[in-house]
Amino acid sequence: MKKSAFFTGHRDYSNLESGINCLINYAISNQVNHFYVGMALGTDLIAAKLLCERSLEWTAVIPFKGQTERWKEEDKKLYEQLLPFSIERVTLFEKYHQQAYHVRNDYMITRSQLCLAVYDGRSHGGTASVICKVQNLGKNLMLYDPKTGGFTKQLNIA
Repeated sequence: MKKSAFFTGHRDYSNLESGINCLINYAISNQVNHFYVGMALGTDLIAAKLLCERSLEWTAVIPFKGQTERWKEEDKKLYEQLLPFSIERVTLFEKYHQQAYHVRNDYMITRSQLCLAVYDGRSHGGTASVICKVQNLGKNLMLYDPKTGGFTKQLNIA
C-alpha cells in the first residue's frame, strides 16, 4: 500500500539538508514510501535532491509549464537534473495561472497522509497557508523550524 508525504517550506533559507533529512527519516519511520515535491525554489528542490540521493520514490508536481523561466541559471540546471529521477511528473497547467501554486498544493495535500514542513512560524505566505489547510483537514504534520533547528509533531489534529 502506498503511503505518501509531501513537502512545503520556505525558499529563503540555506543549509536545510540536515533538517529535511530528519523529516524524511520521520516519514520513513511512519511507513511513508512515496513523496510529492512541488518543485519550487528552496525547500522543494533540496528535498528532491535528497530523495534522489537516497533513491526514494517521488513525484514532481509542477504547477505550470515554464515555471523556471525567471529563475537563475544554476537553479534551472538543478531543476532539470532532478526531474528525470522522479517516478512521475505531473504538470497542472499549460501556462502560468493565478491559482497554479494553490492548485499544486491542494494536489499534494489530497494525495498525502503526512505534511513535511520547513516552517519558521510566519503567519503569511504560501507555507503558512498550506500548514493552515493541513491543520484544518486534520492531516498529520511534522514541522522543522530552520531558525531553532527544532521539530514539532502534530498528529491527526482536526
